[in-house]
Amino acid sequence: MRIKLIFEFVKKISLPLILLVVLAVWGLWQNNRQMAMMFYNRGLDLYKDKQFEQAIDEFNEAIRIHPRFAEAYDSRGMAHYYQGNYDLAITDLTTAIEINPQYAIAYNNRGGVYAKQGQDIQAIVDFEKAIQISPDFNWPYYNRGIIYFNQGQIDQAIADFDKAIQIKPFPNVYAKRGLAYYKQGQYAQAIADFDKAIQIDPNFEFAEAYINRGNAYLALGQITQAIADYDKAIQINPIDESAYYNRGLAYEKLGMQKEADADFAKYKDLGGK
Repeated sequence: MRIKLIFEFVKKISLPLILLVVLAVWGLWQNNRQMAMMFYNRGLDLYKDKQFEQAIDEFNEAIRIHPRFAEAYDSRGMAHYYQGNYDLAITDLTTAIEINPQYAIAYNNRGGVYAKQGQDIQAIVDFEKAIQISPDFNWPYYNRGIIYFNQGQIDQAIADFDKAIQIKPFPNVYAKRGLAYYKQGQYAQAIADFDKAIQIDPNFEFAEAYINRGNAYLALGQITQAIADYDKAIQINPIDESAYYNRGLAYEKLGMQKEADADFAKYKDLGGK
């Protein structure tokens, strides 16, 4: 009889208790998620300011509170990457992928770390996985294109840069496609792409686009335009030795040996060999 009474009592209270427990757990989970997000957002702000060590501390807290926070692992991995801690970066990015196997950004980022380590095959596998998951994600095409470019597979590189530009253009991809065209001797197309990179960001990559466009002008024999671009590059970044060396070459072509010698001397002063 006693057993029956206890059973009846449990039946009466079990559903409300279960609901209360579920609600309590849900509330705790939501609170933890909000706390983790707060630390994560603070970490992102520090990351954007390139304060990577402090950013990692914030991501650590986010992960401690919410151990399956894939974005926090991804961001901490990239902070490790920018500190040069590539193995730690790979570990975090792999964890992000294990938590969310459809996380295209983490695949792209891990591919970038593999590429930095010279592991091109693994990098391409990750870029292709990112593309498979998210075909309209422009960065994996760009990053794969860089590997093809570095391997001398210029046509494949241009195809990937074309696709990245088709999805969403940005200065880097125009600048890289410009270099690819330059490698093929297509100097006019190269200049058009460097124009685009500069138009989007006049100070792009410490004046690299100006130097490369100057090189294309120099190859076409348009010496005055080349010198103007080297001048602009030096104005933006006065310690870029390649701008002085290339401007020296341009001055030589104009027979301005005194100016050329001055640029070559500056090139050596800045560490050029």
